[in-house]
Amino acid sequence: MIKIALLDDDEKQRKATQSLLEDYAQNRGYTFKISTFASGSSMLNVIYEHGTFDLYILDILMPDKNGIDIGRELRKMDPRGTVVYLTSSPDFALESYEIRAFHYLLKPVSFEMLAAVMDEIVSIFEKQNAENIPVKTKSGIVLVAFDQILYAELYNRAVRYALMNQETVTSVTFSGSFKDMVDPLLADKRFRLCGASFLLNLHYIKMVEKAGVLLTTGKKLALPKSACANLRIAWADYWLPPL
Repeated sequence: MIKIALLDDDEKQRKATQSLLEDYAQNRGYTFKISTFASGSSMLNVIYEHGTFDLYILDILMPDKNGIDIGRELRKMDPRGTVVYLTSSPDFALESYEIRAFHYLLKPVSFEMLAAVMDEIVSIFEKQNAENIPVKTKSGIVLVAFDQILYAELYNRAVRYALMNQETVTSVTFSGSFKDMVDPLLADKRFRLCGASFLLNLHYIKMVEKAGVLLTTGKKLALPKSACANLRIAWADYWLPPL
């Protein structure tokens, strides 16, 4: 089941988008739990009290706070959720990338337009939920989900994985290269080597600085300046597809 938050102050438009989502779910055989909101504050309050959603579909032009401002507040509470913007104006396209929006759709949205975006999103969700890397630890094999890994690093001739839940998983020591040990991750576009002994999940980088990165969790990591230059390009390519 995919939990969706749908935000639009226009009741007619909100119901129309909800109907498209329900038609899509029925057509594809998926199960959606859709929660609708007429204001950004009501959506954010629900997130604060009851937890996050998998997908946020946000209108941009609203009378109180626009969708970009709401997206900024949302990202403080949920750095991982997928955001899709719906609007009648193309003026906010570049600003939407600041929120790391997955897509930007102009109203009126047709079933075909929405379905094409939802097909991509659902495919990514399914892939992320299915992918794990087996890590041989002193206690046995541990399956670590790709979407839980913030970064991996060489640590005392072992690989240490830092996870979203603030836990770490450390492999047994090995004699090969760090790259060989994390090779299953490198086949996924989310992961990037930074030097010979450090790997980052681009999805959880909030900012690439001159000598390090700021993660969406608030943690800062120091990195060589030379590595940051290439990382900045890879991070931009990951989040900013061609318009």
